[in-house]
Amino acid sequence: MDRKRVVITGISAISGNSESKEDLFQRLYSGNIFIVPVPKSFEKNYTFRSRFFVPFPKINICEHGFHNKLNLLMEENVKLGLVCTKQALLDAGFQLKENNKNGFQIEAVESPGV
Repeated sequence: MDRKRVVITGISAISGNSESKEDLFQRLYSGNIFIVPVPKSFEKNYTFRSRFFVPFPKINICEHGFHNKLNLLMEENVKLGLVCTKQALLDAGFQLKENNKNGFQIEAVESPGV
């Protein structure tokens, strides 16, 4: 089997107040920023220079088509990576098919003709 290079040219963006690139860019363009004060519990051993931060988004991967058992097992940063990967694949033109065992599999690719 010949190996070929693959480039995925899709984008995903999730923030503390948005779960899609469209939503995030719309909020940025409108000047709607999302910051909250640094909680006292964060400063037990360290004092932050800034008094504000952008909180890590809470992701429910069930809302993005993944099984609840994965939602219960995964840490928040893994959920974020999983959802961003799916969104980037879709943005790049990949067609995904639901797979009851793993969640999704790549079914087809729309070739951009490059």
